[in-house]
Amino acid sequence: MGQNCLELSREKKNILLIGDSHAAQLYHGFKENFSQHNVVQATASGCKPLLGALGDQRCMDLMQFMLHEYLTSTKIDAVVIAARWHEDDTSHMLPKTLEYLKNIASHVTVIGPIVEYSVGLPMILIREDFNPSESNIKSAYASRFILETPFQVSKTVAQTAADLGIEFASPIDVICQERLCDVRTPTGMPMAFDNSHLTLDASTLVVSRLKNEGLLALLDREP
Repeated sequence: MGQNCLELSREKKNILLIGDSHAAQLYHGFKENFSQHNVVQATASGCKPLLGALGDQRCMDLMQFMLHEYLTSTKIDAVVIAARWHEDDTSHMLPKTLEYLKNIASHVTVIGPIVEYSVGLPMILIREDFNPSESNIKSAYASRFILETPFQVSKTVAQTAADLGIEFASPIDVICQERLCDVRTPTGMPMAFDNSHLTLDASTLVVSRLKNEGLLALLDREP
């Protein structure tokens, strides 16, 4: 793990983003929208921030270190966890992890799933012969390719967080109306560079909307 990824500030509030690539995609947005804070990350592709999660040894080593060593010995003002959540995560491991984090971190926020498509969003836009404009930021054509599962999982993660009194923020809720979702940012950039990962512009937009909706209120509070 690069040392700079976890370099803390003595002058600013420190926010730790931890999780897989679906957490890493939010880092740029947090850096841009919480510039008054120091945002650090411990993220790796395919590595869910869950107690007892199995998988590649690199993932188990990373999460073992972060959850059992780093967070228990380091003062972090706020912990944000995000991942490509599955329904199976919400039945045991996610509640157990959130309960654990509540006891060792000043503030905890869990980010819900992002929109996923059956094929890459850029390919969908090419197929549609998309002409970017303010009036076409949402695409009915693209909605044909949206997967249902993240919408269902988002509701379950939200309830899990609510049951434990933990802040929850849903990217889906700020970019979708029913199943009609933003496919481009106001600057004309695609929201995703594949089927489920935000572009830099989209990361900034999503976190900005979450913050403006008051869904990341804990991160601005004093610890």
